[in-house]
Amino acid sequence: MVKIRVQAHVLLLALLFALVSFIASVEARDRNTIIYALEYSPNGSYIAVGRQGCIDIVHSDTDESVVHLEIPSASGFHTISWASDSNRLAAGSESGDLVIFDVEQEQNYRLQDSSVSNFPPITTVDWRQDGHEVAFISPSYREILVGVAIVDGDMTHSENIRFVVTNTGDLVDIAWSPDSSVLALSTTDEGILLLNPARDLITPLGYIVSGQGNLAWSRDSSQLAMTATSVTIWNIAEQRMMVELRPSNHEAIVDLDWSVDGRFIAFSTVSGSIELWRTSSWERIEDFEPRGAEFTPVALSPNGEWLSYADSNHQLAKARLSDES
Repeated sequence: MVKIRVQAHVLLLALLFALVSFIASVEARDRNTIIYALEYSPNGSYIAVGRQGCIDIVHSDTDESVVHLEIPSASGFHTISWASDSNRLAAGSESGDLVIFDVEQEQNYRLQDSSVSNFPPITTVDWRQDGHEVAFISPSYREILVGVAIVDGDMTHSENIRFVVTNTGDLVDIAWSPDSSVLALSTTDEGILLLNPARDLITPLGYIVSGQGNLAWSRDSSQLAMTATSVTIWNIAEQRMMVELRPSNHEAIVDLDWSVDGRFIAFSTVSGSIELWRTSSWERIEDFEPRGAEFTPVALSPNGEWLSYADSNHQLAKARLSDES
């Protein structure tokens, strides 16, 4: 009888261990499948998908995998930016990794430099469209405004990283204008700063009004959108706010993208709601109601036909933009 009880206890412990292991594996799998960032290549051929410890590059037409770049020591890749040649991309992770990947050569270069080896999370990377510089930020360092990695051919020269020191408060986001003339920054103290790349360092050009949030340029570099609990659209030449777009559910906005042709702005909110707005009239397109995962990123295809996002199962999903939109 005692022997049977011991065997039963052993069996119960084994089952319990198996259950705990299964739950842990499911949680790990779920973390790995969460989509943190989406970015179309400028020519529309690829979509880069940032996940936990890896970056997937898929064909935009077929969704078939082109490259699976796994970096186990890195945590979630929350920010991705393509170079104008649609061949190189830069990505930043929560663990402070800056990765530059060459799609054709299937080579990646990780930033290794003693001056930045203890970086906190990199929340934004943005590739200057002339293809020579990648700007990136770690906003938990108030004294570091922006570092710039110089990309020469297919190598990343970490010794050329530069920092700009400022007292403008924490940095929230950065975005190069499509014409590469201005680097916009949103800060906690002075709102949006417009910086003009100088010969050696990036120097202040001016600032608009107080506020903070994520940034996105119109493709003609004439307007800048900033997110928070709403989207504000700014006229850069006149340095004034043109319009404010408020989400129908009144939630905070997670991500934003502006279509290449300038016709649409798409944004997502914390619950996974996605809205598409027509820029000619600044009206919400009411029949556009895809549902994404919580905190889903959004990306509009360069050909203006698709909006990509992470669905509720954390899979890459697309919604077609109709001709009537």
